This record gives sequence, C-alpha cells and structure tokens, in this order.
Amino acid sequence: MKHLNAKYLIKIANEVGWECDVKKEGKEYLVTFSMYTPKGQDVELEFTNKYLMCIWQDVRDYWENYNPDEEAIMWYGRNNGEPSSLRELLDDMEYVEKKLEELYMKLWLD
Repeated sequence: MKHLNAKYLIKIANEVGWECDVKKEGKEYLVTFSMYTPKGQDVELEFTNKYLMCIWQDVRDYWENYNPDEEAIMWYGRNNGEPSSLRELLDDMEYVEKKLEELYMKLWLD
C-alpha cells in the first residue's frame, strides 16, 4: 500500500465508484464514503480513525460484517426511497456488498 493521504484516498475511492470526504477532527480523521445504488439508494459510511493509513481495516471490517439479506429485511417496506420489490431491494443490497469489496480491495492493494 502506498502512503495514504487524503487526496490519494479520495482518488482511489472514486476509481471504484465511491465519493469520499476526509476531515481532520482533532487527532482523528473522519472519512465518509458515499454512493448511489442502481436503484437510487443513498449509501453513506462514516469511519473515524486516528490513522488515515488504517481506514482500509475499517472498510474491511464493515464489508466482512455486511449481510445483504439482513439489510434487505431491515429496509423492506419502510417507504424511505428503497425499492418496493423485495428482489430489487436484495439485488441492491448485494450491489452494495460488491462495491464494499471493491473499495476494500482497492484500498488494500494500492
């Protein structure tokens, strides 16, 4: 992994379809990743870490614990802009899982 600074983190996140915002708050970094799914859901993830170089670990942990089935069940029928079809919602959540993996791999390998 190359030396990870805010500009480079934003660049590599953008390469795999994520918007990225990095803020320094005191002694910690607040990193926000966001994107829209094919069905228009707004996905936003926030991570706080003392070391910007360790954000990849936070993304990895989130990805490893992400469960598309549980996410679909949690959001189904809420009428907050998510797809009304359970199949479409599950497909969208599986898309998020794929994009999380891509982000983690890009952070880890670059």
